[in-house]
Amino acid sequence: MKKFLIITVILSVLLTLYVFASNDVVYVTIANGTLLAERKAVALTDADGDGAITINDALMLAHDNKDDYGYAKTEYGLSLTKLWGVSADGFGYYLNNGMAYSLSDTVKNKDEIYAFAYTDSVGFSDTFCFFDSSYTQAVCGEDIKMTLMQGAFDESWNYTPAPLANAKIMVNGEKSGIVTDENGNFTVKFDIDGVYKLSAVKEGANLTPPYAEIEVTQVSDTGDGAVSVIISVISASLFACLSSLAAIRSSKRRKENA
Repeated sequence: MKKFLIITVILSVLLTLYVFASNDVVYVTIANGTLLAERKAVALTDADGDGAITINDALMLAHDNKDDYGYAKTEYGLSLTKLWGVSADGFGYYLNNGMAYSLSDTVKNKDEIYAFAYTDSVGFSDTFCFFDSSYTQAVCGEDIKMTLMQGAFDESWNYTPAPLANAKIMVNGEKSGIVTDENGNFTVKFDIDGVYKLSAVKEGANLTPPYAEIEVTQVSDTGDGAVSVIISVISASLFACLSSLAAIRSSKRRKENA
């Protein structure tokens, strides 16, 4: 058993090194009132051929069908014209939950990109919001403390995210009964292992759906707890590696078919 674990750990490490040495990977979330892509792993390449690795490259590569994505050069720089097959009057995108100034903004390994089509094409009232952590690992029965934030601006129009109170937390698309407090804080706990997908809604508010993943694993009480933890970590590593490898292969196929 120990030899098997050692071999598995070595293979996991080697696979991790291979994947991340081959390409940097970013995570892309796309929404249009509802979530369309949820932290999709994207292996970065210079898809638009401009000599830089940018938000535009990441968004382009996140689309399996290249006709579902569009951009154009305007007086303001590169601008979105189509996202996930949707042509809208306005689009927004954020890099690591902060303001992005252009599709030409550069990105790096493990960056998080959130892009959305405005559902309110008149007042553009869609409010960008996000969890303080987009990916968390925990064990069954563990209290997981999180915070929900919303994009906001001060009197000088500086971007200053603020807590989002009284929002209802959704788990795997269902109401959880959990509501954020005045500081945007809340606690979740899961007794069954698995991957849980979190989002949120709020009455009277037009939120871009936030997204976070929580991977919950079991720990044995029979003295094999350390082994269970090792297996859980290995499983998580392999899952991440295989997702990244799939993204790299998809990126290569896109280049070959271009």
